[in-house]
Amino acid sequence: MTIAEFKAWLEGFEAALTGAPTPEQWEAIKAKIAQLRAVDVQPLPANYRPTTWWECQPVTINDHTVPHWAH
Repeated sequence: MTIAEFKAWLEGFEAALTGAPTPEQWEAIKAKIAQLRAVDVQPLPANYRPTTWWECQPVTINDHTVPHWAH
């Protein structure tokens, strides 16, 4: 179950509640949480290096050179 699916389920579950969840309802919530799956996050490549603002080149717009931070 994805986080979005769990959120939708929990919103519906909450709408049906008339007060605090009973112990049985808490067990149902915990069972759904156990069904959540982690999102696979791919590691960044070893050569990844984000561009820093001081490495950006100026840009020419309408024959005018503008610093990268001004456009």
